Amino acid sequence: MAQTPVRRATRDDVARMANVSPATVSNVLNGRPVSVELRERVYNAISQLEYIPNQAARSLMTRSSRQIGFVMESLRSAQMLDVVQGAQFEAVRQGYLLSIALYTQDTLQSILHDYIMRDIEGIICEANAHIDLDDWHHLSAHVPLVRIGNPTEPGDVNLMADYYNGMCQAYQALYDMGHRDIIHVSGLSSEMQNDRYVDKRLAGFVDCMEAYGNINEQRFITGSPPFMPNQNDGYRMTRAMIARKIPFTAIIVTADLMALGVVQALRDAGLSVPGDVSVVSFNNTLFATTCYPALSSMSVPSFQMGCDAVREMLKLRGNELLLPEESTTTQSLRARSMEDGHITLRYPMEFIARQSTAPLLLHEGYEASLRHD
Repeated sequence: MAQTPVRRATRDDVARMANVSPATVSNVLNGRPVSVELRERVYNAISQLEYIPNQAARSLMTRSSRQIGFVMESLRSAQMLDVVQGAQFEAVRQGYLLSIALYTQDTLQSILHDYIMRDIEGIICEANAHIDLDDWHHLSAHVPLVRIGNPTEPGDVNLMADYYNGMCQAYQALYDMGHRDIIHVSGLSSEMQNDRYVDKRLAGFVDCMEAYGNINEQRFITGSPPFMPNQNDGYRMTRAMIARKIPFTAIIVTADLMALGVVQALRDAGLSVPGDVSVVSFNNTLFATTCYPALSSMSVPSFQMGCDAVREMLKLRGNELLLPEESTTTQSLRARSMEDGHITLRYPMEFIARQSTAPLLLHEGYEASLRHD
């Protein structure tokens, strides 16, 4: 015997239980201004009735999908995962769904087209994504694009950590410990350092060497595009550097994951960290705290950048924010500017000292072995 289908609750049912008008229910669901007391009554009724709004109908009526696209290359970047968590946190706070897509350069354009066809509110993407801007503006004149990282191509809003000053802080921290023979294992091509939208760690390192009268091109180890600071590259570059007999007592590495390869290469060469060589990395991800020794690292406010990416995108759309921004130290320190018609937010970095760095006094044996080899 066929069962009678269970009747789904309607907007009118919610209105009756909450003792409000159907219009008030719609205002709550669509994020329009409503008193806290009314909002709570509506949500309590929605919960009790297990009401599920018809998202397709709402999108047709409001011209708003309440979805935000997030495009990233992979799930392997610990820093980008922190950014995604921040974006997800803020999207939920503001009543939106974060839709994540993993891309390759062959699939990126089709993913963007699909997002636009779904009336996406806006798109957040990592800096490495190469987007044909002429095609993008033709397809999506009203869909804002927010880039996170240090993009080679600008978006409507660009959010980036201040890697230049972060490198200067890292160099100064090692210099204050007595280190003078400092190496930078970059992986970034030296030809890329003057591009205004590209990572500025290498440029900061070169300027620090010049400022301290210690310029030596052998002391920055660069790679070639694409910029992929992984563990294998860290290991390979460090082994090559040791083979070239370049004297060093400290290494600054582009990223925590890359630093794991650097530390392993030092160990395989019979060198200890920090007993023989101090190591500083960037991004202060999970990798920095779960390895041995724990890495001194330049901290990036990745979670906050994810939150801000969502807020900036909604502001560009002219969408009202349901909840005010949560107050943070980073919020007061970030720098906001307009560059070439694009909004840029730069975030300060902080040196987090851990077990991978030590004063030069502990390194005299290694320096002597290099001088007398």
